[in-house]
Formats: sequence, structure tokens, C-alpha cells
Amino acid sequence: QTLEEWQHPPEVAGNVGPGRTIGHPAQQHGDATFGIERHGVQGARRGHHRQQRLAARAQFVVGFVQMVQGQLEETTRCYADAVTLARAAGQPVLGGQIEQFDGMTFNWRGEYRTAIQRVEPVLTMFREENQLLHFVQTCSAFTITLGGAGEYARALALITEGIALSESIGDKVWRARMWNTRGWMLGEFGVHEAADEANRRCVEVAGQLGPQRIASEL
Repeated sequence: QTLEEWQHPPEVAGNVGPGRTIGHPAQQHGDATFGIERHGVQGARRGHHRQQRLAARAQFVVGFVQMVQGQLEETTRCYADAVTLARAAGQPVLGGQIEQFDGMTFNWRGEYRTAIQRVEPVLTMFREENQLLHFVQTCSAFTITLGGAGEYARALALITEGIALSESIGDKVWRARMWNTRGWMLGEFGVHEAADEANRRCVEVAGQLGPQRIASEL
């Protein structure tokens, strides 16, 4: 519904750019019409950016649903549109989140090098912007991609960093996932004792989140 209202807004108040009117229902709170009446052009722009941000998030969700349904070509197009909207709205962190998931679609295809090229700049951006939880989440997914590409040493080093950072900020979800990843990587090397310890730590952390999380990590 948000995307429909963004793409086909009713003709009210005036417009803020080519093919765009303002004050449509996709912006429920403090819409651009209110912005023009009270704050002039700058208020209208803020309202328009808010609408773009909402549309970007909606497009992100649609892309994710397509992704888990295996519609990867449609997902790529959807994520590209979402990134464009996020950037236009001045939301680099949201854009980075979407780009990270876009990289995952290439991972799922087995195109690991492309996935690395797409996600690595996002990881760097989250690190530089001190977006710690986003960094940890991206780190978790990115290490799986590195493993798929055979870059085990780099993946294990990043897992160590990610686990330490995750613990420092109180995250458990991605910490459990990274212990899981460490376990299967070490298992592939035949380092079974260390792999068992990693798997034990995964279950221990996941257990703090409930039985369903344990099941998802096993």
C-alpha cells in the first residue's frame, strides 16, 4: 500500500519535483503538505524525504519476501529501487542494509566474488560510521560468503572480531550465528575439538534467546 501511494499519489497541495505530488497518505505523520504550510520549501523537502524513506523500507520488505521465495532476479531489481530511494532520502545506513541483503542474493546463487564486491564496502561504511549492530549483522553474513569463496583465514579472523564486538554491545542473535559459522568452518578443516567448542558456545548463546533460536542454529 505504501508503494502504491508513493507511485500514484493523489493530486494535492503541489509538487516537489518532476512527477511527484506531496501530502499523500504514505506519509501519515507530519506530511509534506503540513511542511509547505508551516515551514515552506525546506519543510516540503523534509516531508518528501520522509516519504522516500518509507517507500525505500517498503521496497526493502517486498524484496526480502521475494528473496526467501527464491525469486532472486525480482529481488535484485527491487533492492536496486530501494537503494535509490534510500540514497535520495539521505539515508546511507538504510541503503547499506539493503545493499548487504542484495549481496546475499549473489551468495545464494553461488556468485561469491560478486557478493564480496558488493558487501565489503558496506561493511567498511558501517565500521567507519560506528554502526555497531549493523556491522555485526553484516559481519555474520559476510563471513559465510567468505567461506563460500574459500577465504577461510579471513573469514575466521572477521568472526573473531565480530563475536567480540557482538558481546561488547550485548547482541546475542548474531553472536550465536557467528559461533555456528566458526564451528562448521573448523569442522571442515578437521579441527574437531575447536569446532565442538564453537558449536557449544553457539547453543549456549542461542539458548539465552529461547528454544526456537536453538533449533534455528542446529
